Amino acid sequence: MITLDVIRHFGASPAAPIDIEDDIIPFLRDGGIRDDLWFWPVELDDSKLRGKLVHWEPWDYNDDWAHDYDRPRRVGDIYVSKSLEVPWQRVIACKELLHVLDPPTNRVAEAAEVERLVKRIVLPLGSELAADYKTLTDTMGLYEALAVLFPWRVRENLMSAYLAEKLTAQQIAEYVEIPLQYVYLVMSDIWPQVHGILCPPT
Repeated sequence: MITLDVIRHFGASPAAPIDIEDDIIPFLRDGGIRDDLWFWPVELDDSKLRGKLVHWEPWDYNDDWAHDYDRPRRVGDIYVSKSLEVPWQRVIACKELLHVLDPPTNRVAEAAEVERLVKRIVLPLGSELAADYKTLTDTMGLYEALAVLFPWRVRENLMSAYLAEKLTAQQIAEYVEIPLQYVYLVMSDIWPQVHGILCPPT
């Protein structure tokens, strides 16, 4: 299983919010991911780091636990800044969780193209996208998390009402439970191009 599988699966969901522990992790389990995954709210400097995945093998635990499933068991500790608001915590936790599947390597060209597209978006004042990520590939992980938490089908279902101004970006943000500035991104006419890079048509 790779990140693309997760985006395609949840992209077909007609409803939101997508829950990380009740929806995404069971899907990963069904796909063969056997890592023990733990989420830890911790004190972090939000201006430098909002979340982090630490992957390790529990060599110091008893053999029955550490070597379940006929292979060494791995643990994924996902640390998320507890000072973040819940929508932000969800995005960061999902981004770090997806790194369990598809560590951000060898994707610089795709990440650069996504970043080029995103920079074309004009957002309302005060809704700037976060720019504190250290690498393009880490930013790519952020957009992958958005594609999972804000399903493509949900976007399609909401678009008519949004364009007719019968539904506000704030209402959508509350529905899908992601930060408001990323609703503007996903509902923009740039997102289909970004999504096409994250999830190429079959």
